[in-house]
Amino acid sequence: MQLLNAFETTFDAPVEQHPPAAPSVLELLNMADTSIQRLVGMAKKLAHFRQLDQQQQTWLLKGCAAEVLVLRTSKMFNPVSVSWQVGQC
Repeated sequence: MQLLNAFETTFDAPVEQHPPAAPSVLELLNMADTSIQRLVGMAKKLAHFRQLDQQQQTWLLKGCAAEVLVLRTSKMFNPVSVSWQVGQC
């Protein structure tokens, strides 16, 4: 329940309300940065994560950041149009 609550209150909101039609590389990097910041915020809400020392927290976050971005991005892919729907997750 704690994990679900942390996810819903920190990580599950849309990255951007009004994304550009064709985002630039910089805008995509900013969206990734926002996702990483939300991941850190979500992790800090978990009691077991807070019990780890700072080095262990850093290792966990670095180890999962790429996977989280891939999973989050996969939610934005539209197989019907074979395109990425930026701003949909």
